[in-house]
Amino acid sequence: MNRNKSFNSIFLFVVVLLVCVIFIEYGKSFISSQSGAYSMNEFERDLNADTVAYVMIMPNSETPTGSVRVSIRRCDILHN
Repeated sequence: MNRNKSFNSIFLFVVVLLVCVIFIEYGKSFISSQSGAYSMNEFERDLNADTVAYVMIMPNSETPTGSVRVSIRRCDILHN
């Protein structure tokens, strides 16, 4: 009986740990897709207004995705 209780406790711990890992990974992807949203129209507007200082493209080596960092120059001050 004691052995069965120990097995149930370990199984429950593994399941809870797995659920936590899935929740954290899902949360990270949701937050990263929402933060710093910069639309193509905003980028084109800033590019035409000559306020884009530089663009850094960071591709993901495993999947065909990645991220882009755009630095904007406003009033001779460089913002990242």
